[in-house]
Amino acid sequence: MGAQQVELEKTIDPDLIGGVIIKVGSQVIDASLRGQLRRIGLRLSSAT
Repeated sequence: MGAQQVELEKTIDPDLIGGVIIKVGSQVIDASLRGQLRRIGLRLSSAT
């Protein structure tokens, strides 16, 4: 069964360019523009 109640803590990070970072326990879902740019940079650096 699913959770009966959920506590939500919202924090605004002024350094975040855009998007959202979701943390659930130890799991992190990074859908921020900064995270996307970092992943693109890692792919480009590993391709050379």
